[in-house]
Amino acid sequence: VPALAEMTRAALRLALLSNGAAGHTANDLTATQRVAQLLAAIEARLASARAAPELLARELGWSRATLYRVAEARGGVAAMIRQARL
Repeated sequence: VPALAEMTRAALRLALLSNGAAGHTANDLTATQRVAQLLAAIEARLASARAAPELLARELGWSRATLYRVAEARGGVAAMIRQARL
């Protein structure tokens, strides 16, 4: 049940972020979607210590470079994990 709740939150967050992206380029929308995916993956791992960048990248099917590039606008991967835990 917690996994279902997390997936629902991620889907809602993605829908809300996508609505605000009207008029943006396709690349902007993709970046917004990737940030939402990363946030959902981080939140799904908050209960455990398994929010390491390598594990997140593997779970999302991204390279570590892509993970860091996506997280850069929000202060980096460590900052996103720290913020989600607060």
